[in-house]
Amino acid sequence: FKAGNRGGGGGNNKNSRTDNGGKRGGPKRAPWPRDRPDFLRFVLYKENIDTSTAVRDVNRMAHMNPRKGIGYAGMKDKRGITTQFCTAYRMEKEQLLAVNARGTGGSSGGGNTSTKGVCVIKLGNFSYSSDEARLGTLSGNRFDIVLRNIDVGGDADDAGAQKQLVQQKLENAGKALTSTGFINYFGMQRFGRSHDTHEVGIAVLKGNFQAAIEIIMREKNGESSFITEARKRWVNRFESIDVSKDEEVAREAESKCARAIQRDMGRFMVCEKSIVTTLSRQPRNYKRAFGSIAKNMRSMFLHAYQSYLWNKVASHRIETGGSTEVRAGDLVLIEDKPKGKGGGGTSG
Repeated sequence: FKAGNRGGGGGNNKNSRTDNGGKRGGPKRAPWPRDRPDFLRFVLYKENIDTSTAVRDVNRMAHMNPRKGIGYAGMKDKRGITTQFCTAYRMEKEQLLAVNARGTGGSSGGGNTSTKGVCVIKLGNFSYSSDEARLGTLSGNRFDIVLRNIDVGGDADDAGAQKQLVQQKLENAGKALTSTGFINYFGMQRFGRSHDTHEVGIAVLKGNFQAAIEIIMREKNGESSFITEARKRWVNRFESIDVSKDEEVAREAESKCARAIQRDMGRFMVCEKSIVTTLSRQPRNYKRAFGSIAKNMRSMFLHAYQSYLWNKVASHRIETGGSTEVRAGDLVLIEDKPKGKGGGGTSG
């Protein structure tokens, strides 16, 4: 990843600033070494848990200050075995190694990996860097993709024939990618499980934080019955209340509802838990509630809207001008140098 340095501080002040973590009133920490970069860089390995939840768990297990916690350049899906570079501000590697001693991250995962659905978080490859990993600084991804249960027709009982058909299909697909490429859409993962994160981004850009909160908190398909019931209670929290005429009653009803459904928010419902926790204390303050969501997650809503616009524009371009010829106004990147030789690593 590439990123700028964290702003603030410098000169003789470096020796007076201490590292991350710890509680106020605890033992005084040693000054941060003047010749050591500010960020501990490491690899986060995880299974059956998404990046934001894994980072939250690491913050908790390593007793880190969540506001100065872990930086990462991109979100990795829950349903996969993933590794990514992360950074932690002024942390010793021994503090993070304690996470590995905790073992797995719990049994509320999913998917089909070596752990049979149990969450796994491991940290390693520690070094110090002057650069912070942040959303938007990702240079690229590398994937190993496994295709299972491929149906290519033919005689399903003839294993040899099936293998040849699969090989032929894959070779044809590879040739098509080489000759015509593909439309580089953002995948549905960018828009969340309910495909509505871009709607939250639109509401935020309009300054309508109440609408953003309602989109996040509304009922979603495919959730457990008790979570669905909790969402219904939230949607109906102002039932029989004229909010425009009785603000105090509305505030009391919202605070009461938020407190009641807090325990029903699942482990992976990071945004919802932040929202109801804030509104239980400051009801009807939707801007503050949205601001209580972790910064990286808030950014993802805006990134989702950017991705939505890109997909729409790309579709329009293909519909009106095809996908095989360059048109006036197109931006074309032609680069045949690998990144190690000063190029962008893109060929065209």
